[in-house]
Amino acid sequence: MDGSIERLGMASPATYHICVQGAIQRSWSELFTGMRVTFRYLSTPDAVTFLTGDVLDQADLMGLLNRLYGLGLPLVSVQWRRVKAEQRTQARPRKSGKVKSARTRRKASPKAGGAEG
Repeated sequence: MDGSIERLGMASPATYHICVQGAIQRSWSELFTGMRVTFRYLSTPDAVTFLTGDVLDQADLMGLLNRLYGLGLPLVSVQWRRVKAEQRTQARPRKSGKVKSARTRRKASPKAGGAEG
């Protein structure tokens, strides 16, 4: 290592370790393609799910976090992990899995902010 500090940018691919409270259903794991999904305390009320893997950029990370929110899984932590230079160019594209949730997603209506007509 040359002693330089690696800077994380908005468009930088990176590896993250995400922890949420609860256990995702096995059928939901397809929403997290490319992420390693592991569990701790699976058979107890204290179950947590860990997702570790590469994201393309900060927008990709936010999409992943929004998916977890849509599944009703409380976020415990998000940790940025350094990535080797050769891994930065190999971050995989993520599926845009739509998640139906009990929460209603607000979408901007075509008339919002504009004149009716």
